[in-house]
Amino acid sequence: MVDDDGGILRQQLERSRRLGFLGPGAVAEHIEQARVLAKTIESSAMGARIGDGSLLDLGSGGGIPGLVLLAEMSWSRVVLLDRSERRCEFLRSAVTALRVARPGGTEGDSEKADVSVVCGSAESLAHQPDLRGQFDLVVARGFGPPATTAECGVGFLGLGGHLLVTDPPGGRIWERLGLLKLGLELVEHSTGRPAWTLLERTGELSEDIPRPEGRSRRRPLF
Repeated sequence: MVDDDGGILRQQLERSRRLGFLGPGAVAEHIEQARVLAKTIESSAMGARIGDGSLLDLGSGGGIPGLVLLAEMSWSRVVLLDRSERRCEFLRSAVTALRVARPGGTEGDSEKADVSVVCGSAESLAHQPDLRGQFDLVVARGFGPPATTAECGVGFLGLGGHLLVTDPPGGRIWERLGLLKLGLELVEHSTGRPAWTLLERTGELSEDIPRPEGRSRRRPLF
């Protein structure tokens, strides 16, 4: 990890709060919870890939945890994905601000990574050749219930890739048999603050997953 240079990360997240993209709680608390996820990544099997691994933030929204993981960890490729063009505009400007704050990438890693903001539905984008199966790690915060998050996230994962999801306080139930339908297995979970679940893609993925937009919410697989 590296320290936030000059508070630029905090400034961008304060702007996200003013735009209405961040939920309740102080910005400092949002950052700290994202840092908990960073520590989880470092201590997991994914930790060995930090530096040359690829990251996708599913439903990046106000930039948590994506902007924190971009600013404070090293990646070869980062994609911040959201369906709202307004939120995507914010994310693009925030990425630019982080890069300007670190000219040449000497202190932070956001300059070194191939970073892009992609706007659209996860269900559709997960079938694009340049995104499907291309990521070592997908993170998701407040994206949806377990079945929806798993179905939308798994399409971006390569075999052996991980899906790290924040859960409500106390955690949630992730059904083992339902996850197996998607080629996912539960690796670890925590009921701390924030609660989180770590999944690994260990099986083959059907070509029709994820299903068309809205189907995973209306007719969840588990």
